[in-house]
Amino acid sequence: MAQVPYAGNVAVETTCLRVVPYLFQHAPAAYMPRVDALVRALVSVATPTMLAKLSMRLLLKDFSMFRDHQITNVLVSSLQWNSWEQWGVWELVASEWEAKKKDKATVAALRKVLACVDPHTHGEALSGILRLLVQVTPDMALFHCVIKLSDAFDPFPCRCVWELQTVYGWHAMAVSASHKALATVQSFLVVVLRENQGKDALDVCRQLNKVPSTNALLQDSDIRAALLSLLGNDPTTGESFPVLFGQLASAADTTTATSSHGAPVAKKPRLDPPPSL
Repeated sequence: MAQVPYAGNVAVETTCLRVVPYLFQHAPAAYMPRVDALVRALVSVATPTMLAKLSMRLLLKDFSMFRDHQITNVLVSSLQWNSWEQWGVWELVASEWEAKKKDKATVAALRKVLACVDPHTHGEALSGILRLLVQVTPDMALFHCVIKLSDAFDPFPCRCVWELQTVYGWHAMAVSASHKALATVQSFLVVVLRENQGKDALDVCRQLNKVPSTNALLQDSDIRAALLSLLGNDPTTGESFPVLFGQLASAADTTTATSSHGAPVAKKPRLDPPPSL
């Protein structure tokens, strides 16, 4: 005999999957001044299955939950919520982000969230931000915020820098977007390092000091030249970041050794003696 659904569960499911999406789809913004409270109420009672269904509908653009002027308030407010509620809201934000593709309002909101994040207690927010950052060409203001994060945020800033060399997807468009992102960040870093903008240049060195030598940014000739120029102007910089400048010195020695040897001398062909008559 089939079990009769509990009325409370039916009410929650109806509210989460029908009433709330209907409000976001049709209610004017003026009638919903506290969207953060509504979103929290939603994620606090929704089951994982309900959140998955809502995420699917956001991906399909059935409705939108995070309007441009509200997303910042929702994300900053979520830092005070419990872990499940934070995870739920970032899951929904990620789904809507993928549907919108380019969303400047969300990028601006991420900058403000980073300014309020505690690296010891807001792992959900850092994970959600990283998930969004690796999908798009980075906003330079946002990337600047990431570079300036303290070492207490490790490995978050390092992973952001590292992921810039990763190509997502199999399509040519994805490859092109990844190359564009890398070129944008390269230009930003070169300008900061060449102009030796005080603490900004030191912040760049501090973050690059943590990435592997195989990272695409450290393989860029302009960035390497700018780093060596910075080291020449201030030798104490090398002492502060021994890993980074040790890699640069090693690469420079290898290049010098290769160029000094030049091309190998070609051996003369061996000539056999003429046959005796």
